[in-house]
Amino acid sequence: MEINEDLVSLRLAKLAKDKGFNIPTVKAYSEKGEMVTSEDWNYSCEGGMSYENWFYDYNTYGYEEFIYSAPTLASLQKWLRVTFKLHIEILLTDEIPYNKFYFRVMKIGQYFTLSYTEDLLDTPEKALDTALIYALENYTEKK
Repeated sequence: MEINEDLVSLRLAKLAKDKGFNIPTVKAYSEKGEMVTSEDWNYSCEGGMSYENWFYDYNTYGYEEFIYSAPTLASLQKWLRVTFKLHIEILLTDEIPYNKFYFRVMKIGQYFTLSYTEDLLDTPEKALDTALIYALENYTEKK
């Protein structure tokens, strides 16, 4: 079984960019939602090496108007924690059959929850995606 890290959606990539996300990523989205890599932009190195799997800051290096870095859900979650001191928890419902997920957003250094959702989602990844959107829209300022 192959396990891959899930990338953020185009909507989340745009929102993150608007809030100042500038961590290099391997992939990015075009304005139309197509996935691109640095290889798609015809970059190459001497000796035939390609940039296909190199990390690149798409958000701040000449592509500002039409490309959006596509981080993993986990790396965007960490960026929010480091940059805005927001902690996101994904929780398993306590209702039978115990197969749905929800989230909680907390401010690091404060002992209370900023937001809590009772919306139950099918996977922890969907819950994290929803939590990231909620946190970016409600608890961050443009950097």
